[in-house]
Amino acid sequence: MPAWPHIHVRSKWKPAFAVLPHRTITGKWIWLQRCFYRDVMIFDGDWIDEPDVQWARDALEIIETM
Repeated sequence: MPAWPHIHVRSKWKPAFAVLPHRTITGKWIWLQRCFYRDVMIFDGDWIDEPDVQWARDALEIIETM
């Protein structure tokens, strides 16, 4: 069993508009603004958890976390 969960990216970053408040990948809140999102699957060993969505405010935030 791995020491931490692995993230499997299911899609590329897509442009969107955050109507509801969401927390970004750096921990900041976004609401009523343009942003990016991608679908991910988080799994720990053989067990697959529910799908999740990662949000980013802009392209610079995506580059910072890489």
